[in-house]
Amino acid sequence: MAAIRDLRWQKHRACVEDWKARNRERYLLQKRMLAGRPEYLARRREMYRLKARPTTESPSLSTCKIYDTPTTDQGGD
Repeated sequence: MAAIRDLRWQKHRACVEDWKARNRERYLLQKRMLAGRPEYLARRREMYRLKARPTTESPSLSTCKIYDTPTTDQGGD
């Protein structure tokens, strides 16, 4: 069953790549137009802001306290 699914997926990907090769100019123009939509750009900016903002769940490494634990060279045997 998995082999049939993989074969179908490979055929699908081959058809997609063939279509993209035949319609390259139209495909690239469509990608440029869609990527430049104001609502898409606003969403990208919002996602970037959320990614760049530090979360409160994980504290910044610069504010974490470092607890020095004494180390000894003796093996605890």
